[in-house]
Amino acid sequence: LASNVPAEMVGGLVKTGVWLPAQGLAYAQQAKDPWHRVAGISEVVPYMPQALLSEVKKTIGRINDASYRSYVLSKLAERFPEVWPDVLAAISQIHDRYGQHRYQTQGFSYRSLALCKIVKQLPSQYLAEVTHMARQIKDAADQAMALIELSKRNAPLWPKTLIITRRIKDESARSSALCGMAQHLPEKLWPEALSITQEIKAAYHRSFAL
Repeated sequence: LASNVPAEMVGGLVKTGVWLPAQGLAYAQQAKDPWHRVAGISEVVPYMPQALLSEVKKTIGRINDASYRSYVLSKLAERFPEVWPDVLAAISQIHDRYGQHRYQTQGFSYRSLALCKIVKQLPSQYLAEVTHMARQIKDAADQAMALIELSKRNAPLWPKTLIITRRIKDESARSSALCGMAQHLPEKLWPEALSITQEIKAAYHRSFAL
């Protein structure tokens, strides 16, 4: 039955009091497909009492794919902040997908996406650790994407973010990165951002960044 009940419906039944949170979690946990299990648990988390936290963490720990595991843990951490270290540990274990696999995978299919999704809710004491994680990402476009979101919360990171952005070889990705930082970049760094923009050879991508 669990596989036949959409995750949103599971959450709705718990929200409206038709099911208790424990019932919703029990149904979600029975799902054979790992993503269905993750989605179901994620929908129940906003209504979940502390008493169920230990059991849910055990269930999540049995999910092998770090892309799924980190996603549902991030939902859990928004309600229970003590879970944030588990979120970061799971994100560090993600094997970044590329190409079509990146966009066909549910959850956090690559580390940069995960970091971007959690940074707004992340408690400040974890910002240094997440910044270190972002700097370990080898792909310049991915690293820049994560650093842009982190720089919005920690302005001293902007110079490093611009350095990484300049290293992005794909002009479309570089243009997108520049657009992503435009409204947040400190004024004193505008000349450097403009210099990076002017290095883009394709007129379309250059004008898009401007």
